Amino acid sequence: MSCPEYPTDFKANPYDLEKAKTLLAGAGYPDGFTVKMKTIDSPTYTKPTEIIQAQLKKIGINIEIEIMERGKYMDDVTNKSDFDITFWAIVAKVPDADFCQYSFFHSENLKGKGNYMGINNPELDKLLSEGRACLDLEKRKEIYAKACEIIKEETMLVPLFMAKRTLAANTNLTGLELRPDNLRRYIYADWK
Repeated sequence: MSCPEYPTDFKANPYDLEKAKTLLAGAGYPDGFTVKMKTIDSPTYTKPTEIIQAQLKKIGINIEIEIMERGKYMDDVTNKSDFDITFWAIVAKVPDADFCQYSFFHSENLKGKGNYMGINNPELDKLLSEGRACLDLEKRKEIYAKACEIIKEETMLVPLFMAKRTLAANTNLTGLELRPDNLRRYIYADWK
């Protein structure tokens, strides 16, 4: 996780196939179930979707993959929240926990405003509102650590991987800066 507010000691739930099967049975699905997973017609999306399909099959969840044209997918997922599960690539343009967490998880952002998953959790809303208003970095870390635990425990989102970004430039190019917002500004770039 790349935001300074995220807990550095955050622990994901361990991989435990038997516990997953037990939890599924306890939820009333001893034989599993079938669910549709929408994805974009691009290897960036279809490959991870196929891996998720294979992993969930091990506990009895059958994934029917629906590969879609990008425009239709975006309309279904972001405008209509019309999906069972989906694979989504998130790029945090600003390295601040508020940027992603508030828009994705706060109930204020339901109905096409970013909370595509339909999450409505008053405790999480309270934490995200506090985090957004807090100026003390250490206090913000505590707030977002609690928010991350709720997100993890309720499996609102499962982070799969973090893509590395690389920037290379000719040594004769000066004035090119790496910025915390991940945007590239070439206005001050110049050749020696």
